[in-house]
Amino acid sequence: LEIVELSARRMQRLLTSLVEFTRTSRADVALSDVSLNEVVSAARLNLETDIQNAEAGIAVAPLPTVRGHEP
Repeated sequence: LEIVELSARRMQRLLTSLVEFTRTSRADVALSDVSLNEVVSAARLNLETDIQNAEAGIAVAPLPTVRGHEP
C-alpha cells in the first residue's frame, strides 16, 4: 500500500508540473538561477522506490547552476 501511495504522489507531482509547464509555455517565463544539483536530488527522491527496486545506483558529479524556470 505504501508503494501505491508513493507512486500516486509522484504521479500527482508529475501532473502538476505538466500543468505548470503548459501555463508557462503560453506566458512570460521568469528565469532564475537553478541548481542542477538540487534538480537531480529532487529527481532521485521522486524515483527512490524505482531505484531501490531495480537495485540501481546513481553517480552524479557536481553540476552547475544555470538560468531557468523553477516552479
